[in-house]
Amino acid sequence: MSNNPLDKPSVIIAAILGSAIGALFYNVLPLYLGMLQEYRGIDNVGIGFVGFIFFLGWNVITLSAFFWIRRFNWKIIAAICSPLAVLSLMVTVWLSSYWGLLLAVFVAGGAFSGIYGLCTTVIGDTSQAARWYGLKIAAEGALGAILFLVLPALVITDHGFNGLTLALGVVVLLLSPSLFFLPSQGNKNVGTTTISHNEESSRNETAKKAIYLMLGATLLWFCGQTIMWSFVERIGSAAGHSSEEVGNVLAVSLVAAMSGSIVAAFIGDRFGTLQPFMISSVLFLLACPVIMNSHVFSSYLIGATLVMFSVGLGIPYCFSIVAALDMDGRYTILTVPAVGVGMMVAPGLAGALSADGNYGLLVSSAGILVILGVGLAVLSLRSAKDHHLNPV
Repeated sequence: MSNNPLDKPSVIIAAILGSAIGALFYNVLPLYLGMLQEYRGIDNVGIGFVGFIFFLGWNVITLSAFFWIRRFNWKIIAAICSPLAVLSLMVTVWLSSYWGLLLAVFVAGGAFSGIYGLCTTVIGDTSQAARWYGLKIAAEGALGAILFLVLPALVITDHGFNGLTLALGVVVLLLSPSLFFLPSQGNKNVGTTTISHNEESSRNETAKKAIYLMLGATLLWFCGQTIMWSFVERIGSAAGHSSEEVGNVLAVSLVAAMSGSIVAAFIGDRFGTLQPFMISSVLFLLACPVIMNSHVFSSYLIGATLVMFSVGLGIPYCFSIVAALDMDGRYTILTVPAVGVGMMVAPGLAGALSADGNYGLLVSSAGILVILGVGLAVLSLRSAKDHHLNPV
């Protein structure tokens, strides 16, 4: 039986549900941006900038968390971020000004990222981080899939964008009580590692190098994934599919993301870490030409499904590798801004790449970024292996 206090089922469940709260906006991003565009009359570039601002707020908090995540009470952090996330969502409903909307979205980004980063750090301190990261991503996808199935018929049809936003706030309120089961602190202590030999010091520096390479890989890889995901709703609509058909595809694709994460949780590091990550990347690259044929509904469905399955399968390995190499506990949370920078840049880049209504450049750019991310991941694992470091 584990002596790690963070291996308690109540803590793990709280961290997984908290991650689902933190990832809520990202998972409904295509629907949110699509409804915002329809009901506020904002063009593609303006819509992309809304996504950029959310993830700017997201990254401001998580980048700074490198310095404070181990210094403050985790329960207090959760108690501040949860109501702030709800309030900022409510403000986006009341404000008609575009600039006011951007400010509220910025605050929401910080609040959601605070919850997400905290829960990511909690899981990184458990004894089986790879497994729980898989279930974490699965839970995030499951919540998104449920919302895609329920919201269009029950909320959006009658209440539009405002109803969608209010519904998201209600979801946060319903799940927030689980955050009370988070621990007050983790089990890694900053600055307690004693360096007694030059060899050990060199290994620590090598671990940091491997971490930074993996963070870079995560950023590029996830940016490529998000470029596709943030405009997959627009791709389907431009191809002539009905809003109901597009909504069903988005729901199915999130189920695929959940399935990919469950696969990651099941296999863990049984086949190493690079091989599953490479497989997920290949699946994404295969999806690119398929989704370009999206005027055929089956191609649109298969392409979107492959994209999100690859996300669900690949991202747990990005998180778990960094957590395993993290010696003092501060670096794990940097996976969140690594993901967040990718998410921040992607919507604006996607909007610019598709400003003329043609999505070919968008899809090809997404594929190139994924390939670059794979290259950095290979370098990270090779560096760790050459210095006898086990990344998982």
